[in-house]
Amino acid sequence: MANEPVTGKMHECVGVADGITERTVWIDGEAGRLAGILTETEREGPIERPVLIVHGWATYRVGPHGLLVRLARDIAAFGASSLRFDLRGRGESEGQFLESDLDGMIADTTACAHWLCERFGRNSVSAFGMCAGGNVAAAAAALGAPIGPLVVAGMLPYQSEKSGVERTARARSMRRALWAKVFRGETWKKLLTGRVRWRRILGNLTGREAGGVTRDSAGAERNLKDSAHDIPASFATYKGNTLLIFGGADEEGRTSQAHFESFAERHRMNAFFHVVEGANHNFYSAEWTKALIDRTLDFLAIERDG
Repeated sequence: MANEPVTGKMHECVGVADGITERTVWIDGEAGRLAGILTETEREGPIERPVLIVHGWATYRVGPHGLLVRLARDIAAFGASSLRFDLRGRGESEGQFLESDLDGMIADTTACAHWLCERFGRNSVSAFGMCAGGNVAAAAAALGAPIGPLVVAGMLPYQSEKSGVERTARARSMRRALWAKVFRGETWKKLLTGRVRWRRILGNLTGREAGGVTRDSAGAERNLKDSAHDIPASFATYKGNTLLIFGGADEEGRTSQAHFESFAERHRMNAFFHVVEGANHNFYSAEWTKALIDRTLDFLAIERDG
């Protein structure tokens, strides 16, 4: 096992498999303590760098349907340790969810990347980001965090890159999802009891992203997914290898894939693309989850130190 870090607090470890343990860790962040699960391994394998795992906007460190838990343990089986943590205001981390913006999440990710480097005596770590977590991890890497290589799954364009094409694709996808809900009994119960969120529905139908808009103390509308940095410009100069994975049945994902393929070609980035056929945005089936994790492990295994 690695030496104890200088900063942060750690709890007693629990065995989850032969040679693999997990423990809760607390890391000092800009907005307070960040809660994480450190998965460590004594096994040897082809993955050499520790891996930082970043969850999506509205989830926490387990990810959708526990995907990030399985990813961390499969990484351990391949010989590498990992840290999956709660971004500020999520899960057990301190901070206010409704005030957490993209730049704050980038700061959290950068702090955890440095902590993980210190823990294992490394100059850099690998990273995996799920959905908006991909945006956060990529932005942190682009802005100088010790991250590389990088894997992102279901990553969407940054707010400054959004266009009518992306909004149209999002609206089309949301209309299909809403139409399916019309036939559910729970939908009619919400309608009859006044629990339907009409404002959110209207935003979805027009392609506007939910969960990122708030108002500041002066009453002005503010998008928490915007950044004070020109992240696309910084990402265009990122020299690390990046794997972008998309679900074949994710309509927004197809649009995003086309966007990033063009972006990577224009800027001659070291970017690779993979599609999990039939998968939706969160890779819900066991088959899609396995395909996502297997491709991630293969990519990390060839990204060797030295």
